Amino acid sequence: FFSSSLGHTWGKVQLPGSLHGGLRMSTIDELSIASGAEKLEKKPQKPPTFARWRVANGGADVDVLLHWHADLPQLPNNQEEPICTVQLCDPRGQDDGLELLEARLQQHHLARPLLAWTETQLQRLMDVMAHQSCGDAPHQDEVRLRRAPGRMVIDVHFRRPLLSAPVELGGCVVEILNAYSSGMSQSSEVLHLLRSAACAQRVHQAALAETNESLQALWRDLGRLEGDWTSAVEQAQKKHRGFLQRFALVLQAKIDKERSLHNEIQEKRWARMGA
Repeated sequence: FFSSSLGHTWGKVQLPGSLHGGLRMSTIDELSIASGAEKLEKKPQKPPTFARWRVANGGADVDVLLHWHADLPQLPNNQEEPICTVQLCDPRGQDDGLELLEARLQQHHLARPLLAWTETQLQRLMDVMAHQSCGDAPHQDEVRLRRAPGRMVIDVHFRRPLLSAPVELGGCVVEILNAYSSGMSQSSEVLHLLRSAACAQRVHQAALAETNESLQALWRDLGRLEGDWTSAVEQAQKKHRGFLQRFALVLQAKIDKERSLHNEIQEKRWARMGA
């Protein structure tokens, strides 16, 4: 009953070769389409942001490397994905040596409600973490970094009023974001930092080249505009001189006519007096 011609084996159903192959090709096609869609949907990674933060409870400043999620300034759809990976380089680490720490900012660290975190508010968070403080004291957004045993603690405070926001966020909007030692060797961490620096430098150079190209185009437009302006000024001056010459001729003609009439009247008067 379970004959090989039907493609069946005992305890296991095996489809015929042609049908099985057709299904296999369709599965491969579906996988390729799915992988292609994922590649299309996957956004390019943002270049890292370098910063330097002061430590609230004293000590040397800390170099910071911020890796933002590609969806920013929008919250990622997957709440498990970190919004930002914060890497700290503490010059006063263990045994007074260099210590590399890492923290992952996720959605559960943000102040509630999450609906208040609009694109404007998230861009505000990115700006203050890139500069540690934004605005004029005492109403300024700031990042507070402090040392604790075995870790460093990050708090973000919003104090600037943002009238355009539908729901105002104020106070401590990111509280007790702990940064622990990454546990990797310093050589690998330094290599990662160098790669991040190279990536940021590449993006910066590309932006600089684009800016220089735009600047050259603006200089060309400015030169063309100055040429048009000079030509227009010369034409206006030429027209002005022509108008002045015409006015002078007309005025001189009127003066000559007035003199001739005056002389004619004077001659007639003298003629009457002589008669």
